[in-house]
Amino acid sequence: MITLPAGAERNPRLAALAAQANAWPNTQIGVGVVSLNVVDAAVEIAQEHDVSLMLIASRRQIDSEELGGGYVDGLTPERLAARVRPRDARDRVLLCRDHGGPWQGANGGAPASPEQAMDEARDSFFADLDAGFDLLHIDTSVCPGTDTDDGPQRRLLELYDACWTQAREGGHHIAFEVGDEEQSSVTEGLEQPRRLLQTLREYRRDADAPPPLFVVVQTGTKVMERRNVGSLSAPYRIDGQMPPQIHLPQVMALVREFGTHLRQHNTDYLPTEILEWHPLLGIHAANIAPEYGIEETLGLLAVMEGRGAGDLSQRFLQLAFDTRKWEKWQLEGSDGTDRDRAIWAGHYVFSTPEFAEIRAELLTRVSLTSEELDRLLIDRIKASILRHIRAFRLVP
Repeated sequence: MITLPAGAERNPRLAALAAQANAWPNTQIGVGVVSLNVVDAAVEIAQEHDVSLMLIASRRQIDSEELGGGYVDGLTPERLAARVRPRDARDRVLLCRDHGGPWQGANGGAPASPEQAMDEARDSFFADLDAGFDLLHIDTSVCPGTDTDDGPQRRLLELYDACWTQAREGGHHIAFEVGDEEQSSVTEGLEQPRRLLQTLREYRRDADAPPPLFVVVQTGTKVMERRNVGSLSAPYRIDGQMPPQIHLPQVMALVREFGTHLRQHNTDYLPTEILEWHPLLGIHAANIAPEYGIEETLGLLAVMEGRGAGDLSQRFLQLAFDTRKWEKWQLEGSDGTDRDRAIWAGHYVFSTPEFAEIRAELLTRVSLTSEELDRLLIDRIKASILRHIRAFRLVP
């Protein structure tokens, strides 16, 4: 069951999501905005299956024009909304900020001071509100090395207060998601999220602010390379990690105690059997992002290499490899090849001028229109999204 905070029920997309969640046991899905084709695939599925889903955009993917936009076609919140809203005739697609907060933008931690990082985070959230976003994830897990123990919580409360004040004054009916711990494959104790929720409850009591709709708590999921290395789907006990069958009931008790709901991150690459357990375990929502970007990359390579354009495939793979974006996904002691590494980073280059040249040559070489190529890729992405939403019991 999902209970909306007071006022959020006036937002038709949030109301539809809650109605969907409360119809029968299911898990809501957050689809990462890793490319334009992923956005379009998600919108099509929402219309074709009459299902609510959340498009979750990190600041690296989508940001305000003043902060440089994001790697997904340089999109701003306004441009993302302009792409989605006219196609969402059923009002089923929620625009959500994912990992909004200080040091989360495309500059990757470059702000010279905590004050500047907070100013940028606040400006980014305000741009989301102006664009009509439905949910804001305030994530203060990224911190400078000299940070104090209470720094993440203090910054989260400051941003929560600023965003709630701005939303209330602007008549925006939104919901919040919160988290202040770094994503880890380790199912750690619940002391940190409990402290956060308790502090947030005390603040809300004084500020008359709504509770967060979702809280991010570690459940034993972690994406590396093209697999999930956490304990949630491990067939055996992992040293130093609490078994999920013990940890998850404690997590669910915690979120119920504070009147919020669990949002699981890093749900990519879990087997269908484990995904099918999510609704039965009571996991309210789960995010998938890089898996869809890699599906698009694999689809593109299949077109190139299956139609005699292997040289373009090599140019694309070299372009992706040279970004070094694969480094964040690589496991220590990895046996991945350079081709593997390029595939992990492929979706980061879809909006670059160099890729535009490769794509234009590909279309000429294999006699495809741009629309035909996108249709091939979108259909592949949709098949991947449908695997998740069927496992989550959102559609038959």
